[in-house]
Amino acid sequence: MREFSLLIKPVSFDCNMACDYCFYQRAEELYGAGAHCMSDEVLEAMVGQLLGLGFTESSFCWQGGEPMTAGLPFFRKVMAAQMRLGGSGQVVANAVQTNGTLIDRAWASLFSRYRTFVGVSLDGPREVHDVHRLTRDGRSTFDRTMAGVAELRARDVEFNILCVVSDANITRGAEVFRYFVDQGFRHLQFIPAVEGDGAGGPQPFTVDGEAYGAFLCEVFDAWAACEEPRPCVRLFDAVVEAMIYDRPRFCILAGRCDSYLLVEHTGDVYPCDFFAYDEWRLGNLLETPLGELYMNDRHRAFAAQKSAADGACGDCTWWSICHGGCVKDRIAFGGPATDRTPLCAGLKRFFDHAAPELRRVADRIRRMHRQAERQASRRS
Repeated sequence: MREFSLLIKPVSFDCNMACDYCFYQRAEELYGAGAHCMSDEVLEAMVGQLLGLGFTESSFCWQGGEPMTAGLPFFRKVMAAQMRLGGSGQVVANAVQTNGTLIDRAWASLFSRYRTFVGVSLDGPREVHDVHRLTRDGRSTFDRTMAGVAELRARDVEFNILCVVSDANITRGAEVFRYFVDQGFRHLQFIPAVEGDGAGGPQPFTVDGEAYGAFLCEVFDAWAACEEPRPCVRLFDAVVEAMIYDRPRFCILAGRCDSYLLVEHTGDVYPCDFFAYDEWRLGNLLETPLGELYMNDRHRAFAAQKSAADGACGDCTWWSICHGGCVKDRIAFGGPATDRTPLCAGLKRFFDHAAPELRRVADRIRRMHRQAERQASRRS
């Protein structure tokens, strides 16, 4: 069995914000309105089952909604369960994806103590961030998010910035990147907003392929102009990984969709957070262990969808890097999973533009690896 991580929604879609591009809100159709929180029974079973698989590293990625609305006592129980149920020397990794507005000294201290990696959602400077990322009564969240970042920095918590690329910033790629760099942010991730309106068209915030390609090229040029060591941009790193190892850890570029399972607060398990639908429900971990759910036929069928775009993509130069992009994007406007991603033209533009420099980076890493291997061989 391949190793996999867990993406966990301890409070389902519950959140203290009301971002208008949030796709998690559709989980209300499955779990109804009101407050949601993972029970101790589900938590214990989930932690024990993943750690029991004996992976090289057991990764728990906490997401939402806003996972921090589960409260500090919940996450203290998480850490206690992991320490109690894990074996001696077992490597456990936790990551929390948050809007940052609830981070205070106590939260940052917990993240620091347990070496929890934190992803903070921030779409750019105030006037960009506050286009879509507002409170339920329409107030700005920018200052609260930045205050949360300050708490993380004060306690040396590792974090990255997740920026949703939408109509609010799609024409401001270089500006947004430089803003992040000026803030001292060294780890960045840009995720395009691609959501359908249910009638075969895009939501107003959705970016089209050509514009997304222009955005990526702007960001890339600004990144390439940085002094070494350059900031880490997840897509750029993933392309370099694909060039070196043929299997990037970034699922959007991977050849199969099987790097993680989504666990809802009830213990229901799905193959992906974008596919939390009845037809893709794999089962419930209180009834069937995670390892068996990962290996079942429905999950195998889901994982294989990634290669279904091969026919549509033909002999594209970039198939070995892109593998057709995210399946969620392919079906966003009502088409089949065999369709090309609507971001295809933009991704091609980016790959054409960035590949020479990224190949140089990949070649440099290969040389460093060979040199390290020779040195290790001489020492032995």
